[in-house]
Amino acid sequence: MAMPRQSRQGIRQQTRHTPSLPARIATIVARLGVFGATGLLTAFGVLEMYAVAAAGDVTPLQWLFLVAFSLTFTWTGFSACQAVAGFIRLILLDVFRRSPATPDCIPGPAPTGPQSCCRSITRMPPESTPGYAPWRTDWPTG
Repeated sequence: MAMPRQSRQGIRQQTRHTPSLPARIATIVARLGVFGATGLLTAFGVLEMYAVAAAGDVTPLQWLFLVAFSLTFTWTGFSACQAVAGFIRLILLDVFRRSPATPDCIPGPAPTGPQSCCRSITRMPPESTPGYAPWRTDWPTG
């Protein structure tokens, strides 16, 4: 099936908006923090592993192991630092920008009954919960 031709002079929509200066500064600070924490964590981990390997003479095979460990540890440390930075961002957004009560929640007590766990998390009315059925009395009690 042939694809229809697309005009190159068609309407071009701006796909990205320019972030504000505080947002750009926050992004730079977060990136520097993640890379700095990754560097510190990696340096600590590699130095500790070197201390383990340097109990005797360090052989070429141990150096190879140390290099492979440092690459793996750096990658894992970077992921962990990103996760911590994201968690800190969520906490800061929750503390400084959001109101205590979100407007989309349904007031009232937590629901009970079938699927109460899902409904209490999303605070959806029972009628809109997929698969909702009132308490059934025809279930076997045995």
